[in-house]
Amino acid sequence: MSSRLWRLPEAPTSRRRPERTPRNCGRSASKRAERLLQHKYKNYQMNIIAGGFYDGLMLYTHALNETMPVSGSRPPGKVVTTRMWNRTFHGVTGLVHLDENGDRETDFALWDMIDTNTSTFQIVLVYNSSEEQLTAIPGTTLHWPGGVPPDVPVCGFKNDNPICLAKTITIHQMVSIVVFFIFIMTLTIAVFIYRRMKLEKELVAQLWRISWDNIQMSNLNKVLRSGSRITLSLRGSNYGSLMTGDGNLQVFAKTGYYKGNIIAIKYTNRKRIELNRKVLFELKHMRDVQNEHLTRFIGACIDPPNTCIITEYCPRGSLQDILENDSITLDWMFKYSLINDIVKGMVFLHNSVIFSQTLSPCSTLNLHMH
Repeated sequence: MSSRLWRLPEAPTSRRRPERTPRNCGRSASKRAERLLQHKYKNYQMNIIAGGFYDGLMLYTHALNETMPVSGSRPPGKVVTTRMWNRTFHGVTGLVHLDENGDRETDFALWDMIDTNTSTFQIVLVYNSSEEQLTAIPGTTLHWPGGVPPDVPVCGFKNDNPICLAKTITIHQMVSIVVFFIFIMTLTIAVFIYRRMKLEKELVAQLWRISWDNIQMSNLNKVLRSGSRITLSLRGSNYGSLMTGDGNLQVFAKTGYYKGNIIAIKYTNRKRIELNRKVLFELKHMRDVQNEHLTRFIGACIDPPNTCIITEYCPRGSLQDILENDSITLDWMFKYSLINDIVKGMVFLHNSVIFSQTLSPCSTLNLHMH
């Protein structure tokens, strides 16, 4: 491991007291290893884990030998365990002392890295558990990279400093945040499901559908007198026509009455309309688009042979009718007003789910003139 990783080069470990360790322990282990393994160890040091296991086994043996004569047979485990508490003896790891709760009081040593190049450590502090005292080793210095840490953390040991309470989240606040997010997610899912069900209900209801029996047709005189004029080709047209004095052919759109309001009727060449999901969505979007600069789509009739589209009635005709009408003076203010209305209508239309493929003077209708 690179010494650069030791940003805090102090390591606390348990400490053995060599002055209290039996002298023949390490020597005996070295001789036994030489005899069994034909290998000679120099400067043998006992492993702390193996030494602790040995001391624990010896402690259990002493407690078992002391409780067996009293019980007369194999004593219960609780009796043996209690016998090991509040006891002191010399083991291979040093002086072993267990308190009244059965916890071993262990001495600790703090090692400090004195050379980062060779990763050399030395003991600088020793804690004596029996005396409950921390002692510094003479002639040593403890290095603290970044300075000595405070005795009490800035936020306290229990994070109860008022300065840090405003920066941290309490359990109640955390629970409140989690509950709030769960509520928001549940509400979002509920709204999504509700809107989905509402959409499906509207598609099934077909609010755009108009029965032909509910449409009252206007007579020809009223149509010719007040109908909107659309300049079209006479050939193949289903509209009544009128030839003006200057030779322009102007065709009047079919009109009728629906729920007491006059409407414009545009027939289609299709004898049958297939209502698939895509067509239902398009018809719903057409009905939902509402803007003062667009001709309002009222609905459609799919009752053969009267397959037609019902729209808002525009009494002033199309833009081409206005341009060809010599009685209307097209000053700049009037032209600007027409252009402004057309632009606003197209901007709104292209920002919606409906888009327009073509725009011509014939398809630009005028509801009223100022």
